[in-house]
Amino acid sequence: MALTPGTRIGSYEIAAQIGVGGMGEVYRATDTKLGRQVAIKVLPDAVASDADRLARFDREARTLAVLNHPNIAAVHGLEDADGFKAIVMELVEGPTLADRITRGPIPVDEVLAIATQMAEALEAAHEQGIVHRDLKPANVKVRPDGAVKVLDFGLAKAMELTGAMSASPSMSPTITTPAMTQAGLILGTAAYMSPEQARGVAVDRRADIWALGCVLYEMLTGQQAFGGELISDVMASVLKAEPDYGRLPPHNPRRLRALVVRCLEKDPKRRWRDVGDVRVELEQIRDAPTDTLTDEPQRLRRGERAIWAAAVLMALAAIWLVSTRVGSTPDEGGRGYDEPLAFQFSPPEGASFYPHVWRIPFALSPDGQWLAYAATVDGGPSRLWIREMSSLAAQAITGTEGAVEPFWSPDSRWVGFTASDVLYRVRIPGGTPQLIARTVARFPAWSPGGEILFTNVQRGLSRVPVEGGSTSPVTTANSEFIHRWPQFVDESRFLYAAGSGPTRIYAASIGSNLRQLVMEIPAVGSTIAHVPGYLLYVQDGVLWAQPIDDVSLAVDGARRRIARGIPIGGGGAAPFSVSPAGVLAYWTQSLIQRAQLQWMERDGTVLTRVGQPAVYDGFDLSPDDTLVAAAQVEELGNDIWVYDLESGGAFSAAFNTETRGDTVPVWTRDGAELTFLAPGVAEGSALKRAGANSSADPVTLVASGSNKLAGSWNAAGDQLVFEDFTFDNGVDLVVFHADDGRIEPLPWNTRSDEIAGRLSPDDQWVAYVTNQSGQNEVWVAAYPSGQPRRQVSPAGGTHPDWSGDGTELFFISADRWLVSVALREGDGSSFVTGPLTKLFQMPGPIDIVAGSHNMFKAASDGQRFLVAAKVEATDVPPLNIVVNWRALLEGE
Repeated sequence: MALTPGTRIGSYEIAAQIGVGGMGEVYRATDTKLGRQVAIKVLPDAVASDADRLARFDREARTLAVLNHPNIAAVHGLEDADGFKAIVMELVEGPTLADRITRGPIPVDEVLAIATQMAEALEAAHEQGIVHRDLKPANVKVRPDGAVKVLDFGLAKAMELTGAMSASPSMSPTITTPAMTQAGLILGTAAYMSPEQARGVAVDRRADIWALGCVLYEMLTGQQAFGGELISDVMASVLKAEPDYGRLPPHNPRRLRALVVRCLEKDPKRRWRDVGDVRVELEQIRDAPTDTLTDEPQRLRRGERAIWAAAVLMALAAIWLVSTRVGSTPDEGGRGYDEPLAFQFSPPEGASFYPHVWRIPFALSPDGQWLAYAATVDGGPSRLWIREMSSLAAQAITGTEGAVEPFWSPDSRWVGFTASDVLYRVRIPGGTPQLIARTVARFPAWSPGGEILFTNVQRGLSRVPVEGGSTSPVTTANSEFIHRWPQFVDESRFLYAAGSGPTRIYAASIGSNLRQLVMEIPAVGSTIAHVPGYLLYVQDGVLWAQPIDDVSLAVDGARRRIARGIPIGGGGAAPFSVSPAGVLAYWTQSLIQRAQLQWMERDGTVLTRVGQPAVYDGFDLSPDDTLVAAAQVEELGNDIWVYDLESGGAFSAAFNTETRGDTVPVWTRDGAELTFLAPGVAEGSALKRAGANSSADPVTLVASGSNKLAGSWNAAGDQLVFEDFTFDNGVDLVVFHADDGRIEPLPWNTRSDEIAGRLSPDDQWVAYVTNQSGQNEVWVAAYPSGQPRRQVSPAGGTHPDWSGDGTELFFISADRWLVSVALREGDGSSFVTGPLTKLFQMPGPIDIVAGSHNMFKAASDGQRFLVAAKVEATDVPPLNIVVNWRALLEGE
């Protein structure tokens, strides 16, 4: 029997089912005593009375309990309560290795990192006398930080004779008895079992080495080493056939190929004898110079050789100039700096810069020798790449999926980054990412004293040690809205920008409440950067260098112009990075990306497109699915366009506002009017409501609403849930009462952000997003009381939306999948959900955090979705690189 959310097993409260298999059902649960998330494996009803399976279930718990290793999922306890027998295990986030392989072969550097950690886990188990016997990609988890966790030690699933021959060979069950390694027994999954397992003879730790070889082959090729339509075909292949080693990529290390071949020797006497030896070999392959590893390179045609020769000569000339000029200073005669060297850089073929709206996706190292940047390949998730300025090659860093905001250690030996607003660091050039803090962190900076300073969810600055640990507040934003872009001057003193419009730059110190005003920028707050003697910022498209005294931190002379045409993106993000060694990188094109509205089915099939590619600032689908209102960013300001999906026509709904700039349209429940945020002139920004195609002036609902975004109306049209920024609590959800103009806060608001309020079709519930846990999660609360309420997304979520009949809730997961949550009938006192289903991966990055800017809208029948798909970034510009940028300085 599947457990429903809210069920208690001892001190553990079930949240959602996250997996099911022959030996158990796995659930996410909350440890109510310790306040942590765990995984609980419970025997299904069909086998609860099977003495053999019960014995193996107990054995798995005891086996796992003795294994204490960072690459093995830990066991917290064994529960036997209310008729349920359950193992309480560490909850491991992230996809399985099988999920990763479905996307195709894995890059060799990532393969080596994953395989080394798998070998370390097996080595620890073998030292305890434990053989896994069922190693396969589905039993390996790869966490977002790159850490590998091997699951299901001691688990051997029993084969169901009925229908067994139709089972998937890659997930086939195994034949077993209570004994573990005796002759005459078959243990393991068919596609990964060793020949001795397939024959039913005695096995030892070398069976795990065979399975590791199978997994290595599959990671490198994207194909199973031993295949077949039926389980019997697979077993015959294991016993008689050899893998097609010709599938291994020719550019892979020769030693890695030899390692795989030796792992897959059918005679166990010719196989690696100890997985520790395999681990050492993997480490040596990983650490060896790349030019000694690869097979003979692919040959280039004559024309290609000529092109590459010319490109290499040009690049080598640039490299020589960079290496000789980085860090140059004026000569003793005061003749000034050398002439600047300027060139452009683009990611490798097939990759493109990740153009995040709110963050700067590239950063130069302090010594000017490295460039770190976020890039995406073929529309996939962003990853962190690094390029040494004296090299022609760029390198993707394994385990950095989702990276958007790189930043460097002062010694240029580590690069930090954020992914889903979580802080990581990785040693260059080839380290494994390490978690710093699982907290919402934006605009981070690394201090010489070994701390990270960042903007927290309350919009002040916080700090955390680079080795990880608890965070602590440093500044409080209060009425200044936000503190950001911290820049260290020395171990304790730093500069930061305060405010969202005209910006003040302050100097402060760690451990002190005092601060000093340095200067004011009379424009939208731009990214700032400090190098000795200068503070850099962007105003009106110009990159300025303001001389400052690094001792007094006071302005020291007139500002100097460096470059023109620098755009400012969302939140004041100006795309430039500067190194104290004299290197500058910048873009001269907006980071904001165009999107195409398109209809998609539940399986991800694209049906039709709506309108033309544009930069959208919010869109909404009318309740009857016939009209789309979309705020498009245009040259003279935002304009809301309404598309008629039945006729194919479109018209501009300018609403007679005094200044164009209307944004975030939301339909009333009857489809007659639109609510939107209008800039206004005399009264300031305001939430307004007007007919979509009416000459009548719009009605002002809430004035002074520059940070007020409409969420959803109730069915009666007399209550509007919207986002309201307050200096004490961040963004809160509040209700506007149309009958008397009251604004009433919802009772569950916290000092964290609550956004994207979406009322259910029956107005009984409101779905919303909060970052109270340290990452964005989707919750549902009773409306308007707030009780009961519960978390719906298991591991990150944004942009909730209901189906028209209220039987499903949709949201976007942290890994960019559109997820469906089936809803079940309840008694009204609780919110009851069924399983979560991944529908399709969103076709483009999720750049906008605030859920009122829809990234998708579900049609009323829940079978189609209007999606904002990123237009492939053919127009993302190359980076401009300038060596000795001080030579560009000119007066105003």
